[in-house]
Amino acid sequence: MSDDLLPVDADLSNPPPYAVPLITAYGLAALNWGRLEAILDDILIHTDTDAKRAGVPTRVPNSWSDKCDALARRFELPRIAALAPVAARIGPELRKMGNVRNDLVHGGVLGFSPGPPARLHLRKYACRTEQATATIFTPTGAELAEFTRIVAEVRTVLTRLSLLMLQQGWVCRDLDRLIGQRQSNEPTERSSGPEN
Repeated sequence: MSDDLLPVDADLSNPPPYAVPLITAYGLAALNWGRLEAILDDILIHTDTDAKRAGVPTRVPNSWSDKCDALARRFELPRIAALAPVAARIGPELRKMGNVRNDLVHGGVLGFSPGPPARLHLRKYACRTEQATATIFTPTGAELAEFTRIVAEVRTVLTRLSLLMLQQGWVCRDLDRLIGQRQSNEPTERSSGPEN
């Protein structure tokens, strides 16, 4: 652990001034990831009917890796098979980004160091064996911003794939409305009534 590490308050309410841009970059990365994962979920949900007909599993998985697998299987469906090469090109990037996202989202904030460059210190435990191992991650604001940029670009590709699915004759109830919501920065309310 770094000698210049400044531990955080219990609720992160009083960060040092140099840490504020790191906190902002971290927050933007998380928000953009949520938007990416939502459009992926939308594609999986709204291809459900054709997936059932084709005998492809329809459950929307929780893990990112399983979602990537499900997306690849959905692009084997006859109506959108022409788009499979595009989906295949972004598949490896989606998986790689998922690993970075796991480190960021599941890492516990230990503190900040002023640098230069200033760094966020995160600790993540791997519990795949009997002995848990800790890893310390120390991303800079620039590294977090680059991750956010890549996430936004891939989200745009998935959104375009969704639109191409519609052009391929895919009839998905409300998919165009959902895509419009994902592209908007304004929050929308969703009701849970029977008409949805």
